[in-house]
Amino acid sequence: MFKLSPVVLSFPGYEATWSVTGSPPIYTALIHNSTVLLNTTTTTGIFKLENDGNYTFVATNRFATDVKEFSVVVTGKAIVFF
Repeated sequence: MFKLSPVVLSFPGYEATWSVTGSPPIYTALIHNSTVLLNTTTTTGIFKLENDGNYTFVATNRFATDVKEFSVVVTGKAIVFF
C-alpha cells in the first residue's frame, strides 16, 4: 500500500519520503516519462521531486501489485539554509 495525493506541490530540491507495506520481497519502482527513477526492494526511501509531470509509483510482491499515479508541480524557489 502506498498513499500519496493525486497532485503534489514541490519546491526545487524537495525530498519526499515513501514507504510500502506487505509481505517481502516488495519490488518498488518510480517512473516518470517512461524513465525508471527508482527500482528497489527496500520498503522505505527518499526521492527528489525535481521535475513537473506525471509519475507512476508501483509496488509489487507475490500477492498483489499496487499502482499509484500522481502529478508533480514544482513551484517557487529552493529553500537555502545557512
